[in-house]
Amino acid sequence: MIRVDAYRCSHCGKLFLTERGCVKHEEKYCSKSPCNIAACYSCKWYKETEQTTTITRTGVNPLTGYEYEYEKEVRINLCLKYHNAKMFNSFHASEELIDDAENGGFRIMPTMEEGCLDYKKKENED
Repeated sequence: MIRVDAYRCSHCGKLFLTERGCVKHEEKYCSKSPCNIAACYSCKWYKETEQTTTITRTGVNPLTGYEYEYEKEVRINLCLKYHNAKMFNSFHASEELIDDAENGGFRIMPTMEEGCLDYKKKENED
């Protein structure tokens, strides 16, 4: 048995062998990190729907180099403050998909860290 030093994510507790891996996880991949959590989910103006829409994307086949189109289905979330604006959670989305969502009329959900000027915490529904 070999003893090793490890790094723990300060948000979710996941262990990493390298500091760099832990930092990357906290900044980009940890779903409990404030820099990754969309503020909308705890905002009184947020409304989740069962509706979905399709975003048509263009990709390049890495083997052939040819372009092709494909569709990505995304859920429609609404911001009641912005006249039912369609909101898109960009967590784990590629820059290209984020661009396509914005071009398709979606607003990108701000994170808790970024904040939102119109954010109002939901009151307890108990």
